[in-house]
Amino acid sequence: MQFVITKVLFRFGLKNLVGQSAHGPRGRRTGRRPGRKVLAMTPMTLATTTQDTGPLGLVRPVPRGSTAPRRAFGGQRSRTAPAGPCSDASLPGSRRAVPGPSSRSPTRPPSHRLWRARVYSEAMAERFASVVDVCVLLEDSETSQVLLMERANTGFADGALGIPGGHLEAGESVLQGAAREAAEEVGVKIDPADLVCAHVAHHRNPEGKTRLGFFFTARRWAGEPVNMEPDLCAGLHWVDPDALPSTVIPYIADVIGLIRSGESFSVHGW
Repeated sequence: MQFVITKVLFRFGLKNLVGQSAHGPRGRRTGRRPGRKVLAMTPMTLATTTQDTGPLGLVRPVPRGSTAPRRAFGGQRSRTAPAGPCSDASLPGSRRAVPGPSSRSPTRPPSHRLWRARVYSEAMAERFASVVDVCVLLEDSETSQVLLMERANTGFADGALGIPGGHLEAGESVLQGAAREAAEEVGVKIDPADLVCAHVAHHRNPEGKTRLGFFFTARRWAGEPVNMEPDLCAGLHWVDPDALPSTVIPYIADVIGLIRSGESFSVHGW
């Protein structure tokens, strides 16, 4: 189709050009005047797969009878033109149209990106997230006793002894969380700068649930420890850390012993 359109356009332009040259100044046909040259044009033809190609798939005309190979616009001599985006083999209207090679052809199936996105989303969904506990071991500077709380109505280890603490909340550091838990449970105000990280424990309970515990010590605080949550705590007890009662939660008892021995990290329940 493109070849037919190109041929018609060239013939129409050549006819008009020759007609204008053969007419007189007033537009009447007067025949050819002596000495007046008529421009002769040879239409450009579409390249075939056996000719050199240039821009837009056109080749320069070669005189009849010439055996010289056609020269493409790019200056290269070739008996066979490459099947690229400028050859008639790649034109949609050509009978020889074949899909030419493309440097942008994907080397992987279109669904590869979707597959990668699905794998990544599944990995993100399975990424481990642990509960973070922040606890404070209050120690009396005079007696060296530590403060324990008797748990009640919590659904876990009720009647056993633990230390003030709870879960870390969003938007706060472990120091801020420990100071907040001490104020909420026993009513003391602790400057986060006065807290010392004495131990970090990675704990796993018998059900397989894990948690990270940050245990801080404090010897200076403001206020007298009181039971701020009587519905969840049956009472406060000052005990000797070297002679802990048997009712202390085993995990907490082990951590207190490690703190006393200077251990800063432990894995419990693995």
